[in-house]
Parts: sequence; C-alpha cells; structure tokens
Amino acid sequence: MDKLIKNCLTTMNPKILRIIKIVGRKADQKNLKTYLVGGIVRDVLLKRNNLDIDIVVEGSGILLAQEIAREQKKKLIIYPQFKTATLFWSEDIHIDFATARKESYPFSGALPVVAPGNIRDDLFRRDFTINAMAISINKDSFGQLVDEFGGLVDLQHKKIRILHDKSFIEDPTRILRAVRFEQRFRFCIQTHTLNLLKEALKKELFKNVKAQRYFNEFKKMLKERDVVLCFKRLIQLKALSFLSPGIKINLPLLQQIDKNIQNLRRVSSRVDPSVDLICLMILLERLKPKALEALLSRFNLRREDRVAIVESYKWKDIETKLSRGHLKPSEGYLILKPLSQTTILYLRFRSLKRIVWQRIDRFLKNDQMVKIFLTGEDIKNLGCTSGQKIGEVLDNVLYEKIDGKLNNKQQEYKRAKELILL
Repeated sequence: MDKLIKNCLTTMNPKILRIIKIVGRKADQKNLKTYLVGGIVRDVLLKRNNLDIDIVVEGSGILLAQEIAREQKKKLIIYPQFKTATLFWSEDIHIDFATARKESYPFSGALPVVAPGNIRDDLFRRDFTINAMAISINKDSFGQLVDEFGGLVDLQHKKIRILHDKSFIEDPTRILRAVRFEQRFRFCIQTHTLNLLKEALKKELFKNVKAQRYFNEFKKMLKERDVVLCFKRLIQLKALSFLSPGIKINLPLLQQIDKNIQNLRRVSSRVDPSVDLICLMILLERLKPKALEALLSRFNLRREDRVAIVESYKWKDIETKLSRGHLKPSEGYLILKPLSQTTILYLRFRSLKRIVWQRIDRFLKNDQMVKIFLTGEDIKNLGCTSGQKIGEVLDNVLYEKIDGKLNNKQQEYKRAKELILL
C-alpha cells in the first residue's frame, strides 16, 4: 500500500513535490507530524493535477508556516482565530497550513465549533471519504497513506460517500458538493448517502444555512467544466428550489453552453472568469422581475454582477438592434459599448442569429480596442472652446475611424477641423 502511494507522489508535478519535501524537512526539524490532506491527496491518487496544497500539522500549523515563510522568504497571511495560515509560494501556488482540529456543530447549518485534535479528528470533519485521506510528508513515513474511513476503496469504486449520517444535517452545503464531485469525476453517490441527501432536500435543510454561504457553494458548481451535467443532476434531485420557488431551468440552453464555450474563448481571452456568471444568467432568465429582485437581494451579489444579470433580461431588444440590415460598425459599437463584457458574451451565444455573432465578434476583437490619436487639447488648439463640442468632435472622429474612414493622425485632424465648422 505505502509503495503505491509513494509511486503516486512521484507522478506529481515536480514543482509541487519539491515544495512538499521542503515542508516535510522543516516539519522534521520541529518534530511535528505533518500531512498532505484533502483534495490534493484525492487528485494524487487519481493522477490529476492540483496546485492547491493543503497541509495539516499535529501541533501548530501556524508555527510551521512561519518557519518556512522566513526561510524561503515568502509572503504569509495568518488567521489566528482559525489556527490557519496561507503561504504564497508563487503567483499560481499557495499552501494552506492548518492545525489538526476536531469540530462540533451546535445546530444544523451552524459554523463549527473548533478544538485541537489529531489527524483522525481532522479527517473526520471532512465532507466525503474520498476527501478524508492524508499522506504523511515526514521523512520516516513519507508517502504513507492515512485512510481511516475507506476513502481509497471508495475512490477505486467511484463512490461519493459521507463519513456519518449527520453529515448533511451538520452542513447542508455538502448536498451541492456531493453533486459537484459526482459529476466532476463521473462517480456515483453511494446509495445510503443518496438517501440521506434526498431526505435533507425534503426537509429543506439548506434553509438552515445563511443564504449567501449556500450560494457561494453553488457558484463553485457554476465553474465546473461539465456544468450541464451538474444541473441535469440537480434538476433530477429537485435541488434547485433554494434559488427561487418553482424555478424552471432552460436545460437546452444550458447544453448550448458546452457547444459555444470554446468559440467564446477564441473570441476573447477574458471569457473564463465570467463563465459562471453567464451560466447564472441562463438559470435566472425565466424568473419574473419581482422574483429576480428578491433573489439578487437575498444572495448579495456584487454590484457589477447584478448589473450584468439585469442587462441580460434585455437581450431580445439588443439582438433586434444588432440584427438591422445596414448597421454600420460604429452603430454596433454604440449598442454594445455601454454593456458589461459578461452581458455581451451572454448575448454572443444566447442569440441564434449569425449576423449578431459576427457583429459581436467584430466588437470584441476590433472595435472596442480602437483608439484615436487626437486629444481634447488638440481640439482646443484647433479653436474649439466648448467642452460639449470637443466631446462631440472626439466621439465622431472615433466612430468614423471604427467605420474605416480614417486611418492616420493627419486624416483625424482634417476631419476634426471639418466637424468643428459644422
């Protein structure tokens, strides 16, 4: 067994393995039992890449993090109330250190009460058996798997299983996580776990959790690569009522996301950060205005996200404007420029009209980047003193440049002089 785990470790990203060994050596110097835990252990066993390094220490996780940060000259943020710390190793790699702890829940959906514990206690507080394994990184036991709850067997049998019967009661957000992991790995929720999950849904235990906390877990699902599969499963389980009573999901449109996502990425490198919001727009598009307003208020979305969602309700009007026969590029620019980037991308695959796609693509690739050489000071030097007139001249020069009528600074100056005299 140990040999299998050690072999798995050797297949890790070499950079990550090097970091783990550095942490292990420092832990040995401090005589601290230290473990790699959680999702990275699961992904090591599945031979999947994972840059999120979670370390649990039997002793002081903060102390170990401080020693490594000092030695390696890395930035460290400490959260003393949680006995945790985050060490920023590089731009794309950070290490979360925690002191081994045990948890208890005063009531369903409450935040846990934390007390010091050992590695078994720490693993027992986790959501599913496949996430409740640890690997020792101390030299004398390096690569040894700690699997107190049968996580490796469940991993091999592709099962999502909770650790105890009160799991969904204690933390109802695990309902969403069960579906997310099931669909990500193409696993199955174990029968007893599924029965308990359905019982938790019937009792609407999600109401015991602060709406924002449940919604934050839901947003993680929106970032999944196979988000459509996640929502098919949620619909099957009738697990979306937390959004709004009687919500109806446009599943065919959601399926269209998968077909268009690669095209969207080709259109703009800025797509990825907003894909989750675009999915949310589709989920909410059938809500009536009052229901949407209540949802946006309850889940405390960022202002820019609220604006984008409200804008998306006008997509048909925008589509109609963009579909006009003889629409100049500058006219398309004026339609799209006031909208958020997310709204524009939403419309890009929401519409079925090729002419709309083409005009949005032109805006994203070219028109929104067009700049003119002239400045307000240049217009003043041409004899124009009215602030309003200066703005109008600059705008019109920009629009004509978008339409391909102006190609250089001299042409811009000439056209500005003509516009001033109009």
